[in-house]
Amino acid sequence: SEMSVTLKNVNQDHFVKMFAAYLKRQNELAIPDWVDAVKTSATKQLSPQNDDWYYIRAASVLRRLYVRGCVGIGGFRTVYGGCNNTSVAPRHFKRASGNNIRTILQSFEKMGMVKCSPKGRVLTPLGQKTVDRFCQQLQ
Repeated sequence: SEMSVTLKNVNQDHFVKMFAAYLKRQNELAIPDWVDAVKTSATKQLSPQNDDWYYIRAASVLRRLYVRGCVGIGGFRTVYGGCNNTSVAPRHFKRASGNNIRTILQSFEKMGMVKCSPKGRVLTPLGQKTVDRFCQQLQ
């Protein structure tokens, strides 16, 4: 009997890179005008060097929604945050920018892959089916 392949059976790094390329090919994810001029967190000094960073972050957000279930913007901000590196003062944790994450989730909502719930965003059956089918092809 053939075992069904889900996201939890696939290498996460490989999935994120391949799903980002898939999102770029599909051309359904709405890319804002400000993508090339924005930082991802207060802890970063520069904007991302990779031109496809928005697709990579979108794939990572979708993967995290699949694994964790219901997650809000604040939960994602904590996940993608980090410590600021001021060379003298002690390090303090800073949360990531919420606008990047919010626009990604709103784009996925327009695509029908994510929906709002009282406690955050959740994957729709269409979103889960899309991820599962993609994982089947990766295997």
